[in-house]
Amino acid sequence: MSAVKRSPAGSLPRAETLLARCWISSSPMRLNEDERRFISYLASRGGSAYLSEIRRALGLPHTSAWRMARRLNEMGLVRTLKVRVGGKELLKILLIRKRVR
Repeated sequence: MSAVKRSPAGSLPRAETLLARCWISSSPMRLNEDERRFISYLASRGGSAYLSEIRRALGLPHTSAWRMARRLNEMGLVRTLKVRVGGKELLKILLIRKRVR
């Protein structure tokens, strides 16, 4: 794992905090590189994005992105919502912000 950079105030940025929590050796959560990129992309977009946006930005196939979102949802890191936009049903992904203890 690479070193986590601290912000000037000494606290970790949100995405890095969440990712650091997932990499604590005692933690049962293990994220692969694509899942870390998925979480980082969500954090950079203010915590929410449509699955189609994430998929295009990360260059993932549709099925892989959907399975990844489902796995992250099961892990409690994101929440998925089905929303109607312009007559289409889209999957919106929301980053769950938990306090780190």
